[in-house]
Amino acid sequence: AAELDPAVDQAVAAAAAAQAVLAGWSEGRVEALLDGVALAVAQEAEELAAATVAETGIGNVADKTFKNRFASLEVNRTLQGRPGIGPRPPDERGVTEIASPVGVVLGLIPMTNPVATLVFKTLICLKARNALIVSHHPAAVGVGVGTVELIGTVLQEHGAPLALLQSVERASRTRTAMFMRHPGVSLILATGGTAMVRAAYSSGTPAIGVGSGNVPALVCTDADPVAAAEAVVQSKAFDHGIICGSEDNLVVDAAVAARFRAALEAAGAAVCTEEEAARVAAHAFDPADGHLRREVLGQAAQAIAAAAGVRRDGPVRVLVLPQPLDQVGGPLG
Repeated sequence: AAELDPAVDQAVAAAAAAQAVLAGWSEGRVEALLDGVALAVAQEAEELAAATVAETGIGNVADKTFKNRFASLEVNRTLQGRPGIGPRPPDERGVTEIASPVGVVLGLIPMTNPVATLVFKTLICLKARNALIVSHHPAAVGVGVGTVELIGTVLQEHGAPLALLQSVERASRTRTAMFMRHPGVSLILATGGTAMVRAAYSSGTPAIGVGSGNVPALVCTDADPVAAAEAVVQSKAFDHGIICGSEDNLVVDAAVAARFRAALEAAGAAVCTEEEAARVAAHAFDPADGHLRREVLGQAAQAIAAAAGVRRDGPVRVLVLPQPLDQVGGPLG
């Protein structure tokens, strides 16, 4: 990446010129633009969700539709009526923060949320008078480019420069690294795999990153087992478990363990026996390196259960594989 592709220079220069135009816009004009962007994506939320599932093969259309609408309409709602630049109200110490644009932002977009992540990064960047260049995950480049084009029509309708939102053309790790290290890029918003987030943090450009999730949840002695189980199943089942903030590990106090297991089963989880857990692990993880197999990523728990020979009377929404503390290790740990 020491020798920059001329096209990278051109994209960053165009973004910088577009950002200079946006920097002079009033708050009202920017908020009208945000309304337009959010509404355009929300109106196509289901179609974009279906296109995402068709292209990536993970998750489900209903939950991605909800996610697309939330990341557009609800994120926009939180931004409206608040200053994107300039002085903010003094805090309890009497300190006034004065916000200013950073300039050109590079956004890394994952295959798990290729529309939702893209639209919320677009909204927050435009609100703060920044231009955004996005690098789509190779497995979701089609729906990603389509969403950029959809937002581009809104930019044109509002008289905003089209270069405020651009896609990295022919994105690859090497090409994305060129943008990461480009002196004209001021900030990286990195959402994706561990390697990509690590590359962003080591690029020399300021970065805010989030990688894969491994969320633990403690179910303690005074927890309501039924409420806790319902919350966990609802969270983990959402979009077939690909949300990095959903629970991955449950640490359960022995005092509530029996009631919590029963509540999990009642909520639609299959709490596996030791034999069933071994079959699920053998089906889901590659024994050579312990990595999750691509064919189970983002698939319905019912399908994974059936393939592993786990049977229940009702539909399986989540698979729970109990492990004693002294045996936590390998891919399950």
